[in-house]
Amino acid sequence: MSASTDLRSRRALLGAGLGAIAATVAATLGRPVRALAVTDNPLEIDTANAGTMTTSIETTSGHGFQAVTDDATAAGLWGSSVSGYGVYGRASGTNPAVLADSQGDGPALRANGRVQLSTSGVATIATGHTSVTVSPILPSVDVSTGSFVLLTPSVNIAPRALWYTTNTTANTLTIHMSSSRSKATKVSWLLLG
Repeated sequence: MSASTDLRSRRALLGAGLGAIAATVAATLGRPVRALAVTDNPLEIDTANAGTMTTSIETTSGHGFQAVTDDATAAGLWGSSVSGYGVYGRASGTNPAVLADSQGDGPALRANGRVQLSTSGVATIATGHTSVTVSPILPSVDVSTGSFVLLTPSVNIAPRALWYTTNTTANTLTIHMSSSRSKATKVSWLLLG
């Protein structure tokens, strides 16, 4: 075999190899991206992921998962469930389980429908009494020195005053009324902070 023939054969092999690599890259770019989760179940972007196991994305720092959209009418992260929660957040430390941060003119959080808060309820001050203690708020919720309570009586109690006190040791709140009434008084309360 001559030197020129040998050179042409090497060029042909190199060209074929480069063509195969280019085809592989093109095919890969055309497929949805696969993210390997800790359960070894692939999570594919731009496709429906079905399965019976939990897929986890874990990180030791930063965001475990970030969803961003430039479309003002679309959701960066959208969750839906037939039974159970569409989106669920849990934190075991002092940081919030879910952070809503608005950096524009829109609200940080909007709910279409009723809002249920576990630190709210309706307490009844009995006939002839001037206070009622709500105890416990929740076993997993601490009443702190920074906690505050919003109170709304269900009837007009004028000229009486209405206020609250908290007990951070017992995790309770007590609703006070300046004088008793001849009927029971229902007071809606909401603990925040």
